[in-house]
Amino acid sequence: MLRYLVSLCALASALGVSSAALAASRGAVAQSRFERVVATGSVRGTVSSLDSSQLIIRTAGPRTGVINQLIFAANRITKDDYPYVYGGGHARAGRASVGIPGPGYNGHRRGFDCSGSVAAVLAAGGLWPAGSGVPSDAGMISELKSWGLIAHGIGTGPAEVTLYDDPGQHIFMNIDGRFFGTSDGAGGGDSRGGAGWLNDGAWDAYTPTYRRYHFIASALKGSRGSGQKVAFQVQSQPALTVGQSVQVKYQELGAGVLVATAVR
Repeated sequence: MLRYLVSLCALASALGVSSAALAASRGAVAQSRFERVVATGSVRGTVSSLDSSQLIIRTAGPRTGVINQLIFAANRITKDDYPYVYGGGHARAGRASVGIPGPGYNGHRRGFDCSGSVAAVLAAGGLWPAGSGVPSDAGMISELKSWGLIAHGIGTGPAEVTLYDDPGQHIFMNIDGRFFGTSDGAGGGDSRGGAGWLNDGAWDAYTPTYRRYHFIASALKGSRGSGQKVAFQVQSQPALTVGQSVQVKYQELGAGVLVATAVR
């Protein structure tokens, strides 16, 4: 039965509770734990894109491996601009669906909810059975743990995949420093709240409400050393051009965010 439960990731939206209000209620003291530096390192690559808050580079090597498959799927879903649909993507992992009555549901609109979107990306990388049913967020975590694919805590370094789960409420993911998921439905059915890369700073990654689980190295076999995109937060837009070769020194925060400290 657990496999076919639908996630409750839109609950806060359905009750009219804003993300800002939820964030404020958690307090700065709790947040500070996830702002601490837990690791440092450096990565070489070429500039893929940049703006005033984010620098994305592509590392050297062929575009192969599990992480690249996850990124390709996340790019595709983002480009298709699916709306938020409660229960969307649960019937068959990787496919948008009409879902069930709830935020965003109208019986015709196809889309994803939070766990449906995460499962779609995982299925593309062989980390969830493609075409199978998708349980609730807690059910997904339970299954992945039983298969020995995930462990507690954030992943470290540029080749990592971490799930952030508020059991029974919401789940999203981090792929090499970039956050992917839904924005709690954005009021239900609004395409702005649908599945895709999250460009809102992922404030909830800094909160203690979410439990963190990283995919173990063997699950991401073939990813290390392959050409993939890695995202870093920056204070301001660096004076770089797309295609430029760079070395980025970074600090990793307890939230799983990679922050560029020097680029040359």
